[in-house]
Amino acid sequence: MLSDMPYASAATETPSVLVLINEAYRAAAMGDLGLAVCKFRAARSELLSYVKPQQLAVAISSINRKLAVESHSFEAYAAGCAKARGRPTVLLSDSLGLPREGPGEADSFEKTYTSLILRATGEPVQPMFRRLGTSWDVVDALVNRAHLNNADVLIHIGLNDCAVRMFQEKERIALTLVSEFLRERFLRFIKAYRTHIVLSDLDYTYTPLHVFRDRLHRSVDIARRARARQVSIATIVRPSEKFEARTPRMAWNFDRYNSVIREVSNQLGINLIDIDHICHEHGAGKALSNDGMHFSAEGHKLIANAYLQSTL
Repeated sequence: MLSDMPYASAATETPSVLVLINEAYRAAAMGDLGLAVCKFRAARSELLSYVKPQQLAVAISSINRKLAVESHSFEAYAAGCAKARGRPTVLLSDSLGLPREGPGEADSFEKTYTSLILRATGEPVQPMFRRLGTSWDVVDALVNRAHLNNADVLIHIGLNDCAVRMFQEKERIALTLVSEFLRERFLRFIKAYRTHIVLSDLDYTYTPLHVFRDRLHRSVDIARRARARQVSIATIVRPSEKFEARTPRMAWNFDRYNSVIREVSNQLGINLIDIDHICHEHGAGKALSNDGMHFSAEGHKLIANAYLQSTL
């Protein structure tokens, strides 16, 4: 049982965010987990009021710059590897397309599906991968950076959109700006009551389902208006059952978003690459990295081969 800990002396006004998280602990200690989760959620929302707006804005801007540098560097490296001019390939995803360190991982550019597609075609490949990226980043990239005329386009997004979150993006960053004590109060509560928090709001994701659907429609429309030759969309690989104990109904939520991907593919008549089915058919243990979500080197080969076969 987690204990309630004092924070400020009687002479010091206690911040409302701490009052709320302490009330969450007290409710949990009394066995009222419904009230405890409600108090936690209120405290979570209060984080944005507690942190100074300018401080939060600076932190968000700093993180966005770092992510943009990584994304543009990978894109520039791919541009320098093209051997010939020709029909471009535009790839849009999150960190699933980027290299990762570790045994069996795609730990270099050469092992990523960008490189595998580039070597197979010899033609330009424009990868636009943003760590922590969502469907909004796909829309933004298509509007502002993508070379779409006569291009083959692959949209592979959704992992970050659909996962149930403990914090929204701004809340997550705000938590890094508070005292270590307050931050630990939140993190210890999550560790103890994560299942109850998740089940209290299965739609607490980065992107609501209807917004995800609208963004996919918009992405395809942008590509077509820019005269892309072909647009493909890939499903999200469902995590293994081992995640269910920590994040209940996780696979169920991924399936909801995959259903939207399939629906959009069917409605708009675009090519569907069911990488979820392909990975599980070949053994998710081989296709995915040790974290159970990102592609291993073998997984990168699977998606590259599936995409190349679809464009023949």
